[in-house]
Amino acid sequence: MRRLRFQPVAVGTAIIVAIAALLWCGRRQAPQAQQAAKWEKLFNGQDLHGWKVRGGAKWTVQNGLLVGEQDQGKAGDIFTVRQWTDFKLKVTFRVQGHANSGIWFRTPLTGGMGYQFDILEKSDYGCTWGTIYSGGFLSKNLDETIIKRNDWNVAEIEMVGRHMVVRLNGKKVGEADSDKFARGRIGFQVHGGDKFKDMKIIVKDVQILPLTPNEAGVSNSSCYVCHLDFKTEPLSRKHLAHNIGCTTCHGRSQAHMDDEAHKTPPDNVFTHAAVDQLCSRCHRKGQHACTRAQKPADKGKVCTDCHGQHRVER
Repeated sequence: MRRLRFQPVAVGTAIIVAIAALLWCGRRQAPQAQQAAKWEKLFNGQDLHGWKVRGGAKWTVQNGLLVGEQDQGKAGDIFTVRQWTDFKLKVTFRVQGHANSGIWFRTPLTGGMGYQFDILEKSDYGCTWGTIYSGGFLSKNLDETIIKRNDWNVAEIEMVGRHMVVRLNGKKVGEADSDKFARGRIGFQVHGGDKFKDMKIIVKDVQILPLTPNEAGVSNSSCYVCHLDFKTEPLSRKHLAHNIGCTTCHGRSQAHMDDEAHKTPPDNVFTHAAVDQLCSRCHRKGQHACTRAQKPADKGKVCTDCHGQHRVER
């Protein structure tokens, strides 16, 4: 960090400088303090990073849009890797063809599909877009006049505790209470059946505002100022999708970030021999165990020797 030299100044000037310094410090701390109240984009418009496909439907990114459709009659879903408890969700979407789709929320990893902002036709089910579904209808929207056919629609979902409110194009269309699912993923559905073979669910934007502490998205933006190559490094990118950022392993490292001479290391630095022990905190034996770890040819190797060159080269 640069050394600052202080010269005698007038009292008025000193007060101005002091106020400016306080404001500058406040701006530096603001992003961390406000992290839990920041809208996050869940779809990057480029690929399916941060999402996981389930079932046989086809999910692609076309011209910056997420497109879901049947694949040879097969249905399927796509879900975020991350999970949330309480949140506000905003989705900009449109439907091509006869609709039977939906926006999943609080979908657990196992044990049910969660809740759904249903996107279905009134002629099929007696209710329409904005109906809340979870193994049955929790609330029904009967108003088709607010649907924008062949145009962009905005779905809003607010989930707090057991209470949920949904809106379509600014109008409240559903409200319900349920204790079935406490936390889960966000997702989209493509329904099966010949009647919906030509249907496409097209998503332009997905944003979430986490309302539960510690569920706000991790950002590596401060680290990328110097370590720009880690923005595309496979291991760093994959972990970020699971909300695991640089500071998770390396600590807050404020002195490291403030050192313009690049001589102060992060709070936590790991030698080659210590890498496996660090990884084992999450990737324990069993579900995430490495299948190659016991092979004689790989003796002496650690996780980062195979899974991305996750190190700073000097």
